[in-house]
Amino acid sequence: MKRFILGCVHLFFSFPALYNYKKYLLSTWFLPQRRNKLDHFCYRLLIPVWFRFEYWSETNPDLRTAKQGLLMGGESGAEWAKHYDSSPFPPDEGTKVGSISFSEALPIFEDLKNVLRNKINPTTLIQIGSSSGREIAWFARQFPHIRCIGSDIYRSVIEYSSNKYRGPNLSFVTLPAHQLDSLIQILPEGEDVIFFSSGSLQYVQPEHLKDFFTSLTKFSRSIEVYLLETADDKKGSPNALEESLPRGNFSFTHNYMKDARSAGLEVINSSIIHPYLPKGQFKGHENTVHFYFVARKT
Repeated sequence: MKRFILGCVHLFFSFPALYNYKKYLLSTWFLPQRRNKLDHFCYRLLIPVWFRFEYWSETNPDLRTAKQGLLMGGESGAEWAKHYDSSPFPPDEGTKVGSISFSEALPIFEDLKNVLRNKINPTTLIQIGSSSGREIAWFARQFPHIRCIGSDIYRSVIEYSSNKYRGPNLSFVTLPAHQLDSLIQILPEGEDVIFFSSGSLQYVQPEHLKDFFTSLTKFSRSIEVYLLETADDKKGSPNALEESLPRGNFSFTHNYMKDARSAGLEVINSSIIHPYLPKGQFKGHENTVHFYFVARKT
C-alpha cells in the first residue's frame, strides 16, 4: 500500500505543468520560511518520493550530483553556509561533541596545526567543501606563509565565503572534489599539497570519491589527505565496508581506507571515533561515529 501511494504521488508530480512548482519546492530544502501551508504539505509529500524515484534511482553519478544541487545549491546552499557560520570556530573551550571534547571528537584541526607549523617546503592547503569558509580562513590567519584555498561544488556557497573571508593567502574556487586535481596542475612545481575535509566528503558520490583518490596519484609532488567524516556503524565498522552505504538525504558512509588503498595511496591513519557513547543517551546518534583518515601519495 505504501509503495502504491508513493507511486501515485510520484505520478502526480511528474505532470509537466507541475515541473516549475516541483523545482521550487525542492529549492526550499533549507528555506522552509519560503513555503506557505500548501507548499509545506506538498513538500512533505514530494521529498520521500523524489529521493526514491528520481535521486536514488539515478545510476549516473554526474546526474545524481546535478539533482543534489536542486536542494543543496543556490540560495539553500548559501543559507546553509550562513547557518554553519553562526557558531564560533574554534569553539569555546570545554565544548563537547557527544560525551567527549571537541578536540577528541575532531582531532583533524589540531593535527593539521602541528603539520603546518612544521612545514618548511612551500605548501598549499585545500579544503574540500569549505562551506562558509570559516575553517580555511582560520588556517589562513594562523599560517600566513601557507597558501589556503577553499573549494565547494556550489557557486552560491563560494560567493558567500569569498565575500565573508578575505586574506592575501586565501582564495576560494568552485570545483567538485573529483576535479580538484586541476588545482594541483597550476601550482608551482615542487609545492606540497595538503587536502582536508571536515564533513564534506560524506556528500560526494562514491564513484567521484574513487576518482578523487585516483587523480592524486598522477603527480610527482608530496600530497597528503586529512579527512574527518561523519559515518554510521549500523552495518559494521566503516573501515571494513566493501562499498559505500547511504546514511540519509545525500550523505554516505564511505570506506576511505579501501578507496585510497585501491588508488595506490599510503594510509597513515584510519580510525573510528565514538563521540556518542553510551549508546541510547544521544537521540538520533545511536550509530553515529567519526571516521578519521590520513593518507599520502608516496
